[in-house]
Amino acid sequence: MKILFDHQTFYQVFGGVSRYFTELFTRIEKDGHQIVLSCKFSNNLYLNNHRVRPFFPTIQRGKVIQVMQLINKYFSKKIIKKGKYDVFHATQYSPYFIDVVERPFVITIHDMTSEIFNNNPLNSKNKKILIPLANKIIAISENTKNDILRFYPEVDPNKISVIYHGYTQKTYDSLPNKYGNYILFVGQRNGYKNFKVFLKAIIPLLQKDTSLQLVCTGTPFDSTEIKIMKDAGVCSKCHCSFVTDRQLFSLYSHAKVFVYPSLYEGFGITILEAFSNDCPVCMSSTSCFPEIGKDAALYFDPKSTTSIQKSVSSIIYDAKLTKALRIKGRKRIKYFSWEKSAYLHMKLYKSMCVKD
Repeated sequence: MKILFDHQTFYQVFGGVSRYFTELFTRIEKDGHQIVLSCKFSNNLYLNNHRVRPFFPTIQRGKVIQVMQLINKYFSKKIIKKGKYDVFHATQYSPYFIDVVERPFVITIHDMTSEIFNNNPLNSKNKKILIPLANKIIAISENTKNDILRFYPEVDPNKISVIYHGYTQKTYDSLPNKYGNYILFVGQRNGYKNFKVFLKAIIPLLQKDTSLQLVCTGTPFDSTEIKIMKDAGVCSKCHCSFVTDRQLFSLYSHAKVFVYPSLYEGFGITILEAFSNDCPVCMSSTSCFPEIGKDAALYFDPKSTTSIQKSVSSIIYDAKLTKALRIKGRKRIKYFSWEKSAYLHMKLYKSMCVKD
């Protein structure tokens, strides 16, 4: 089979969506199928060593990126219109191709945050066009499938296939632990990520335990976060920085607990990162979290500071519970495989080519 993927997500230098597609590319081609990528310009790191890497890198500056993306779009429409492929998989939600695509096409819905939190109207508008027209839809969790049907009840459930992401652990020599005993928070902290509620919940733990620290990855703390920490007298115990993959995985391996207080996610790849690095996981009881973590994590009500504090404290100070979660995490991670994911994608692509 020949599967065509477009340029859309490869404006990213790196990121979860572009990584998802490049992981598929490698494994689909290993099985003897052909991948075509309609993208001329990109600096995406995951494409660097792949056969379908773009012809030219681009400069990561405003107007230059916009021009390069317009060229990519023109190039994609040209290839899509020719129809020399079996299935087209759009890598994001722009409906630019609707007037030229004649082959079956599929889209992957990663989450419904734009609909639930109304934080990306263009994203919602584009999905509203594509979801009814797509021949097949891939949802990355049962929770995401249910959310699609909640917002689009007219869609046939059989049109939506749930295919989990895979996970491949990179191997690094662990770096020394420079923080001692710490709670780990990874990723963005704004809006539905629920960081401020989480911070207020663990402040009593930081105040009571002189050895306990909070370590976050990503952008520096904002003024509101710093004020909360200063008012509580824990500013010196809270740390935040950008990290490399090696540093991140070392942080997981040394942490007392990884906490994921988000109100909503489509999948939650950081859960698998924590499992792979023997880090106990404590997270929200909402959204996809129980589906992905099963019994390998401890859950809390993300809107309750009392619930968060109690769950985090249970893991930090209960060695027996910590050991049990680590064992269950090692077992749970084995369920998520890029080989399995690629196989299910190919099975779906083939079903789209079966003629009535």
